[in-house]
Amino acid sequence: MDTKAKNKVKMYNAVETVLTSNSAVWNGIAGFQHAYDSFQGKLAALAQASYEQGTGTLGIKSVKDKERAAVAKMALRIAGGLRVLAADTGNLGLKARVDFSKSELSYSSMPDTMQLLERLKEAAVAHTAELANYSITQADVDEYVAAFEQLSEAFGSVRNAIVTRKTQTELIREHLKAIDGILKDKLDQLMEVFEKDHPGFAKQYRIARLIVDLPGKKNKPGKDELPGLPDPTKS
Repeated sequence: MDTKAKNKVKMYNAVETVLTSNSAVWNGIAGFQHAYDSFQGKLAALAQASYEQGTGTLGIKSVKDKERAAVAKMALRIAGGLRVLAADTGNLGLKARVDFSKSELSYSSMPDTMQLLERLKEAAVAHTAELANYSITQADVDEYVAAFEQLSEAFGSVRNAIVTRKTQTELIREHLKAIDGILKDKLDQLMEVFEKDHPGFAKQYRIARLIVDLPGKKNKPGKDELPGLPDPTKS
């Protein structure tokens, strides 16, 4: 969430506090109860989406980076053997397949790096027998292939986590829009009804509806977008 969104959430939480502390005023009024329940339900959904957005990619990138470094180290060793093999046999096709630098393995985009590593895997598997003459054993090739497959799986997990994060971001936008609708179309209107008999309650509500930005400037309700949401795992 950006700063405006967080400020809006603080407003939502302030409104919820006022409504809850004045429940004796509206308890038993079906229309108000329905609006309050809808408001609370969307707040809970917003908290869950915010939590999942913030935790979806935790730890995944660091695991992927460690695996990438380990695979790159094995790849350079096998590539060295294949390069000598290509030079000894005059195999220009093999030479081209293993023509990449250490920096390309370490600093290229992940899709490009995976292409290089897969190209090397295919060459290593195809020339496993000849590699034995350069101290690259079958076990070395098998270890590299297994490590490559593991890295490929980790790369897929990162992509899936990014997609999930984007989905939660869109859900947050939808929840914000829904909560604003409940406030504007229901609770704000009900405060007009309660103004006459419960002016103190109405005043507290309107104060809570103000959005306060970081410098302390107050804006009209609904002008900005989202304060800290509760951790849904602790409810």
